[in-house]
Amino acid sequence: MKQLMHILRDIKKKYICYGRSDFIASHEELMKALKEIGLYYVLVGLESISDKQLKKYDKHSDIHNNIKSVQICNSLDIHLMGMFILDLDFTRKDFNTYLYRSLVFLVTACPCALVISVPLVYFC
Repeated sequence: MKQLMHILRDIKKKYICYGRSDFIASHEELMKALKEIGLYYVLVGLESISDKQLKKYDKHSDIHNNIKSVQICNSLDIHLMGMFILDLDFTRKDFNTYLYRSLVFLVTACPCALVISVPLVYFC
C-alpha cells in the first residue's frame, strides 16, 4: 500500500476507488492519507440500512460501520456513492419503505449519491 501511495502522490491526480464500509470505518487515518494524495470519490458497498439484511447478505458488517464510513468520508470531504442491494423478495411496499429509509440515512449522514442494485436474475 505504501508503494501505491507513493506512486499516486507523484502522479498528482485525483482518483476514485471502491471501498467496503467496514474497511473505511476501521481505517480513518489511511483514508485521510489517501485523501491527501488525491482520493476524490469512493464507491461504498453499504448494501443495506438493516443489520438483519446485512447478515442475510453475509456482509460481515453492520449499520454502525455504514454510518461511520459515511461520516469519515464526509469529514474528509471525500465524495461518496452509497450502493445498496434490493432483496428479490421485496414487495412494492417493502421497496418504498427501503428506498425512503435509505434516502433518509444518506441525507442525514451526508450529501452523497445513491445507487440501488437489482440482481440481474430479476430481469431474466
